[in-house]
Amino acid sequence: MPKLSVTSEVWPLRTAFKISRGAKTQAEVVVVTLSDGEFSGRGECVPYARYGESIDQVMADINAQADALDRGMTRAQLQDAMKAGAARNAVDCAYWDLEAKRFGRRVWDLPGLEAPAPEGLVTAETLSLDTPDAMREAAKKAASAPLLKLKLNGENVLESVRAVREGSPKHV
Repeated sequence: MPKLSVTSEVWPLRTAFKISRGAKTQAEVVVVTLSDGEFSGRGECVPYARYGESIDQVMADINAQADALDRGMTRAQLQDAMKAGAARNAVDCAYWDLEAKRFGRRVWDLPGLEAPAPEGLVTAETLSLDTPDAMREAAKKAASAPLLKLKLNGENVLESVRAVREGSPKHV
């Protein structure tokens, strides 16, 4: 029966991440650790206010499951015990990590999935909202990314897109 540890941490971002609703310079993260005495599994989440989540509420939701975890609640039972969201995600990830470590296997092996392709998954590099010149420079730095996602706010849209295309001609 895993023991639960829940903490909050502040992780500084390398650069400010700007979208139309504001800017972030750090990520406020809830970290969950499930330990069986020999192995520890870890999961994390970032609560989002726009989904009605906060650090305090997410931590309270997770801590409310401590007794059930002590009594042996399984990962499958967790799905019914907690509503979908950041809190359940963090605990679920910790469970997957713990189970993989217990069995000396990769997480994808547990449900019988194939290993990720050697070349990996294609994910987008997000370019933060900024001036067209700054977005051009960000595009140059991200030129090796397979896909770029732009954050725009309705101002200088065409200029920003042109600047990104100039900065990363591979993505034209």
